[in-house]
Amino acid sequence: MLYRNDIIVNPTTQVRVRVIHLDFAENEAWLFNLAGDNPLPKLVPLDQLELALHSQELVLEQSQGKPVRLSTSEAAKKARNQAYEQIRPLVETTDILIPKLRNALINQRAEETGASARTLIRQLRQWWANGQSPDALLPAFHRRGSTGGETANRGRPPKYEDRPIYQVTGDDLELFKKVAETQYLDSEVHTLAGAHNYLLDEYFTRVDGEGKKFTLPDGEFPTYMQFRRAVLAAFPLETIIRKRKGDSEYELNDRPVLGSLHAETYTVGDVFEIDATIADVFLVSSKNRAKIIGKPTLYLIVDRKSWLIVGFYVGLESASWWAALQAILSIAEDKSALCQRYGVQYDPDDWPAHGVLPKEFVADRGELLSKNSTAICEGLETNVRNLPRKRADHKPFVECSFKLIHQPISQAVPGYEPPRNVTKRQGKHYEQDACLTLNEFIKVILQAIIRHNRSPRSVDRLSAEQVLEGNLLPIPVDIWNIEIRQRAGALSRVSEERMRFALLPEGKAIVSREGIQLGSCYYSCPEAMQRGWHDIAARGVFEVTVSYDRRLVDSIFVHDPLNPEAFFTATLLDKCKDYRGLSFAEVEAIDYYRASLKVQGQKVKRQADLDFNQVVKPLSAQAHAKAKGASKGKSRTGRKADIVDDRKEELQRERQSRAKAASPVPRQPSAEVIALPVASSINTPPPADTPESRRQAMFMKMLNGY
Repeated sequence: MLYRNDIIVNPTTQVRVRVIHLDFAENEAWLFNLAGDNPLPKLVPLDQLELALHSQELVLEQSQGKPVRLSTSEAAKKARNQAYEQIRPLVETTDILIPKLRNALINQRAEETGASARTLIRQLRQWWANGQSPDALLPAFHRRGSTGGETANRGRPPKYEDRPIYQVTGDDLELFKKVAETQYLDSEVHTLAGAHNYLLDEYFTRVDGEGKKFTLPDGEFPTYMQFRRAVLAAFPLETIIRKRKGDSEYELNDRPVLGSLHAETYTVGDVFEIDATIADVFLVSSKNRAKIIGKPTLYLIVDRKSWLIVGFYVGLESASWWAALQAILSIAEDKSALCQRYGVQYDPDDWPAHGVLPKEFVADRGELLSKNSTAICEGLETNVRNLPRKRADHKPFVECSFKLIHQPISQAVPGYEPPRNVTKRQGKHYEQDACLTLNEFIKVILQAIIRHNRSPRSVDRLSAEQVLEGNLLPIPVDIWNIEIRQRAGALSRVSEERMRFALLPEGKAIVSREGIQLGSCYYSCPEAMQRGWHDIAARGVFEVTVSYDRRLVDSIFVHDPLNPEAFFTATLLDKCKDYRGLSFAEVEAIDYYRASLKVQGQKVKRQADLDFNQVVKPLSAQAHAKAKGASKGKSRTGRKADIVDDRKEELQRERQSRAKAASPVPRQPSAEVIALPVASSINTPPPADTPESRRQAMFMKMLNGY
């Protein structure tokens, strides 16, 4: 069944016509060709049209042609209303469809409105083509103007000068793209204005007879706005950002965010995010609080679904596998002993994820990219996923947790430095306020983690079912306890010993009489003494497998050769006490410098040997020549015949020589002796009998040679 405004298509020729009027009584159908040149309504028999549709020679199109206009400007509405008022008397009658009456009606309406007949015909064609409603007359302002970027002899005339308007051509558009690719898209520091200047300098200049370049007059080169419009039309914004900043920067800061990692995570325990940062607090030495030791490293491990902090590390180690290892070990660490060590009140409800390993660890391309991280996969039956570079948005929960941890610290801890102060010119010296030691700061972090795990997060983290319960707050501890039931059968709890031996590196140590040697460190343990390992090693050394923490050399874990499930803890011997408290890396550095000193000592020894030989060899050669001349004609036996008497004689000469060398040398008299005047005793009255007078009298007698 046909209706008014239906569109009929000829499958063979692809000609499309619209039904603008149907008269079943007169068997008439008026059609309007949508693709013809200056089309006008055409009359066809209705029954033949229906027969063609029934035989599939013609088919009905499902769409109504012109799309729905979703937004209309006031200017477009005004133009629509004006056009409709001009043709309204014409379209309210079917006489406008009859060719013999059409021209008279149009000319009469033109006289009434003052519009030209040509304008009325254009509006009628628009009316019939677009669905015969007032909106059919809406002007297509968005399609007017240039096409394909060319100005097409258009442009706003200049306001302050009289000059022609430059008309952009297709060749110009290709040139614009070429310049933009090399002078704008290739670097983030390049600008469109700089690219436009390059365009004018290279392609829109003239050279005079002396070879000097000059710019073309205004109107003979594209303006900056023309260049800018063409470039932005030629390259999508995504392409511009990717080429100027790189794919990583676009994916991190500019990509559309249409999903949610929280929503994609099934439940708690699926993903643990791990990352490190430098804490914003300056610390002091535990031995002397006057000495500032800088900022510590902070590692956090956060469950993605519940936002629960399940592990951490605070220390002076740089961000590395060994620091990350300590954070992972803290998941299974004895929390009671941990809290007791730092003076924090222990509540087992604060640590609901104790010993629980996730399905997957997520980290950036840092410490967990190490080959050592394969121990997590092989020994603990979990996966490690390293993110692409510069994709912090794939682990947003641990990134935000750093800020949430620092928020209460900034208010209560002296020595806190805001991140903006680090790069601020002539910033404040917050390090002068530092007063906390490392252990005290660890206590602060423990309290901050407990506060974080007990504080409500955004209600957006709750599912619809949880929201409808009405009494559930988005507290990480509570969310974990509720949702862990969905994964309790899929997750496993790992003991601290198993996690330690799965993650710590293994090596071979040598058992000898001197101890259990690992590198340059020597250890021993009661079990080794009881089994007589060192006595056995006196006949021949042997190897044992050990696990060790490279951060501290004080102890190692020796695997029991007789029981694969047992181990011994061996401690450093006193002969290696200088190494206590050091890491294996520090010990290796000391060994390196010791070997360097040995090489330097060999150089000094070679020089001393050279100096010795330069003196002794000539002396030996001279003595050998004299001895050879003195013993000429004597046999070897004859030279030894009087060895006892000769030795005594030589001993006597040696004694006399040494005694003579040890005797004092007599002092030589001076060339001239001047006698001191002596006072006459006749004219001098006798002195008083005092200790001072007696000393003076004794001194005078000595001077007079008495």
